[in-house]
Amino acid sequence: MRVSIFCLGILLLSGCAFFQDEAVPVPEKRYTNYTPSQDRRGIQFYTNRMVSQLLRSLQELQANANIAVTTFVFADTLKQPGHKADPMYFAGNQLQEGMITSVVQRGLRVQEFRATPFIDIKEGVDISLSRDLDDLSSSQTIDYIITGTLVPQENGLVVNTKLIQLNNRRILAAATDYIPQNIFWRSEKVRMRDNAIHRVAY
Repeated sequence: MRVSIFCLGILLLSGCAFFQDEAVPVPEKRYTNYTPSQDRRGIQFYTNRMVSQLLRSLQELQANANIAVTTFVFADTLKQPGHKADPMYFAGNQLQEGMITSVVQRGLRVQEFRATPFIDIKEGVDISLSRDLDDLSSSQTIDYIITGTLVPQENGLVVNTKLIQLNNRRILAAATDYIPQNIFWRSEKVRMRDNAIHRVAY
């Protein structure tokens, strides 16, 4: 009799556990603070790839020609973003400097048109580059220009690069590539939207 009561008790407990398990709601999955996978390649990887595209499509280039590389700008405004909080604010400058490195490393002649004929020595810094026209030479020999435009995408930029012959404005070569946003600002904390700052990470 005791054995029967003991077995009955086990069955009742098992039944309660079974029903309790069924009654437990499955928690809803919530994904927070999601960020796209990070591209570990630097800006130089992409500028090297675009310069390779340019040179493959190039049909002609004068020997010992001087090339100037200018700042890349947004295609719709031909300017950079107006807010330094924008993760793309320095994208045009980064691409310009990366292109200069890539082109020089391929043995082409790049004219640094921002170089001044003097060194401006200040507290903690020595400056030999300027964007002030009064500081620059009024006569510079430039045969070709490498420049480009930027088209924003959801998580990056489409970069359109052109090599232009200066005397007739002809586009001699062109290249297009997509660059993820985190290449320009890996530790993005805020984003500009409708002229307001929105925090996207903590």
